Amino acid sequence: MAEPEIGRFLSTLATEGHVSASTQNQALNVLNKKIGLVTVWCAQSGRVPVVLTKEEVKNVINHMTGVPRLMALLL
Repeated sequence: MAEPEIGRFLSTLATEGHVSASTQNQALNVLNKKIGLVTVWCAQSGRVPVVLTKEEVKNVINHMTGVPRLMALLL
């Protein structure tokens, strides 16, 4: 693919595919080319992963019953 096709492909990933910025960057890295014709770049996610403390996990599990509680305990 030439530079214009690559640019259109990466822009389409953002606009129609609604992919994350990391997916779009990975596609560019796989192509292993430096290009300047990408018109739409995905926004970087500002989301921070949520991690519960051991005490919070125990509290959640203590409020569960039945099969869901068993599954949570096995996990």
